[in-house]
Amino acid sequence: MEYNELVELWKKQREQYQLWEVRLTFSAEDLRKKMETALNISVNEWVNHETNEKNRYVELVDFYGKNKAERKPPKADSITPNGELVFGVSVTFDHGPNSYPKVNLYIPVAMRFNQNNIEYARFNTENDCAEQEWTTDSEEFCKRLIKQYADYFDHDPHSGFGRKTQIGFV
Repeated sequence: MEYNELVELWKKQREQYQLWEVRLTFSAEDLRKKMETALNISVNEWVNHETNEKNRYVELVDFYGKNKAERKPPKADSITPNGELVFGVSVTFDHGPNSYPKVNLYIPVAMRFNQNNIEYARFNTENDCAEQEWTTDSEEFCKRLIKQYADYFDHDPHSGFGRKTQIGFV
């Protein structure tokens, strides 16, 4: 095989990798929208009165390989060596759109392509890997995330502080 033939193969592969990265990041936004729908939030946005910045109640959080979690969609640098896009699904909790304080909590998740299908799993930040329960059903995955939030809030401090569910603060 000659150099020019190898260059053509390289170009085709590079195009596939770029398409793969774009599809992963767009699929993360699709998951955010499905989570928003699953939560049945009456108002999708709230305004930070100090900055007049509009924020969504359900947002994506870019934290993988970063010093600080940021409320923004993940980029290609959040893809693990295993080909998993890692990010957080954040929900803002408050007493109403015009009330303060607001608390932003996120659950770390991983997303990947497997046999041309998007799969979802929770991401374990302590072990730096996806948990083994992968699913292709995004609506079912949203239910799992909602249950994880509910389990986290079900903790009564009077009963002690054993190991709690992994939740991050933004």
